[in-house]
Amino acid sequence: MAKLVGSRFLDDAGAFLVDFQEVLTGFLARAQAVDKLLRGPGVGFLLVLVPEVAAIDEALYFHDRLRAAGIGLSGFVANRIHLPPGLDEAGALAAALRENPAAAALPGATIDDAAARLAPLAHAFALLAASERRELSRLGQRAPGVRITEVPLLDHDVDNLTELRAVGEHLSATSARA
Repeated sequence: MAKLVGSRFLDDAGAFLVDFQEVLTGFLARAQAVDKLLRGPGVGFLLVLVPEVAAIDEALYFHDRLRAAGIGLSGFVANRIHLPPGLDEAGALAAALRENPAAAALPGATIDDAAARLAPLAHAFALLAASERRELSRLGQRAPGVRITEVPLLDHDVDNLTELRAVGEHLSATSARA
């Protein structure tokens, strides 16, 4: 081999392997320290998800992997929860619109037309909210004892500290009630 590549190359390759062994040993030591830290009693993970089938399946997969690895899971945060609209029938919507002072000047036919157009949308949101409830129930059944904290869908993106603080206050209030 020395005749083909030269003895200097073999010496350099040997030195590289010795140096690499030292790097690898240091890397393994750090990896073991991180692993010990992650498995410690003061560490827990939060899995953040939306209440949809694929996201719940993924969260359950990670839940199972963390449990198998002996790593603590502190809870799930279900984000962007849709609240049921309450009314989803055209007659009930028309009655509620008629009671609203902002709609007092509108003709009855306009209110009825608006209610007829809103009813299918409200019904779709009711179905969506019910679907999310079923998925969160499935999550709770498959991961018993793991707390699920819900954050409602906000009417705006959380893109600044004030809005992030509002979400944090919601989480704190939810945590205090649990």
